[in-house]
Amino acid sequence: MTIGSRIRMYRKQNGLTQRELGAKAFVSQVAINKIEHDFMKPGVDLLVRLSNIFGCTVDELLRDSGE
Repeated sequence: MTIGSRIRMYRKQNGLTQRELGAKAFVSQVAINKIEHDFMKPGVDLLVRLSNIFGCTVDELLRDSGE
């Protein structure tokens, strides 16, 4: 599973749209879409914000549970 897929999974588990997640993370909906489709990689600052929003660790966003 890619980082984009994991972010999409966490976003959906939290009942957020891409627009809502972008607003909470201070990025655009377009940026969230690009990240979820692996056209763009999130930077460290954004990973920290996403982990806080999702209530997980940055490591959980970066690693597949099977790794």
